[in-house]
Amino acid sequence: MIKAFEILIPDEKIELLHRKIDLTRWPDEVNDERWTLGAKKSYLEGAVETWRNGFDWRKHEAKLNEAGSFKFKTESGLELHYLHKKSGSKNAIPLLLTHGWPGSVQEFLKIMPLLLNGKDGIEFDVVCPAIPGYGFSDKPSEQGMNAQEVAKLENELMLALGYKKYVAQGGDWGSMITKWIAELFPENCIGIHLNLVIAFPPDGQDPMEGVSPEEAEGMKNIEKYQATGYGYFAIQSTKPQTVGYGLNDSPVGLAAW
Repeated sequence: MIKAFEILIPDEKIELLHRKIDLTRWPDEVNDERWTLGAKKSYLEGAVETWRNGFDWRKHEAKLNEAGSFKFKTESGLELHYLHKKSGSKNAIPLLLTHGWPGSVQEFLKIMPLLLNGKDGIEFDVVCPAIPGYGFSDKPSEQGMNAQEVAKLENELMLALGYKKYVAQGGDWGSMITKWIAELFPENCIGIHLNLVIAFPPDGQDPMEGVSPEEAEGMKNIEKYQATGYGYFAIQSTKPQTVGYGLNDSPVGLAAW
């Protein structure tokens, strides 16, 4: 089932957000200009000031609604929120865009008009679903909602919209979801584009085979990142419920994260 969905955050929820921001207990900070210990306090204070006093909710809601805001109830009962705009061309190519973490359908607003208007006669109908648990999509209540399962839901959405053949693009989590769409539904998904691709060497192959000295040196940056910048990943992939209490209750805590 597909239905139009108007994004309109109630005033009382925005007021509650503002009160929570105003009541923030800011932490102390070691003087560190390089962010080595985490989000820099002065930067975050400036961002939160803009969020609290300068952000126009109604303006941004209108942009999302104008992009075509809908909800689709999947066969599983889970509802997906998505943006959908048609180019007006009978030869338009259906394009499925999937965001990543931390992201939302908002990040596609600037590119949607470019895709709809097209270039050199190539135009697109654009569909941007919110991954389950993101934005206005339903949140799964059971374990097992992984990239493969999201791929099934998104293909179901495209078929429900009447797109038997389509192309797909994704980045971050979206790249993994899009990869699964191509693998599971090759009769429907006829082409993909990925950014932030995670790939592994074939089984039994030396992962360093063919790697140049310059490339090997560059890989040290990955080792450094894993040692000093991977803490969030370890927490979110092992104890997400625990960190969720703080992130869900404190707007500034979530912004810092």
